[in-house]
Amino acid sequence: MDKKWGNRKLDTPEDDLEFRRKLWLQRVSTYSSIAELAGKIAAHEKKDAEFDELTESFLGAYWGLMILVEDKAVENAMIKFGDEIRDYRKGQSDANRIKGRADSANISNTWRD
Repeated sequence: MDKKWGNRKLDTPEDDLEFRRKLWLQRVSTYSSIAELAGKIAAHEKKDAEFDELTESFLGAYWGLMILVEDKAVENAMIKFGDEIRDYRKGQSDANRIKGRADSANISNTWRD
């Protein structure tokens, strides 16, 4: 059975290896961007326009490239962090819980396990 990616046939083991390498590099780049956003959100002390901008960027990344590269552990961490952000916006959470969720969800390290 031939391996394929979309319409492209992965002819050789080298093709498969190159494909996996490129996917891994994209994953690292995307996860690093998400970790940076999560850190900025966690460090932000007040609900203001900048906080809204950061959280919108986080959601945009979640529904953007993350869909293509995330694994189950990262998906779960993203969901939990997103839920905490939503609760914070509603006044059902606080800045310390955002920080705790960013740390416990460990978005920046989840992908390394």
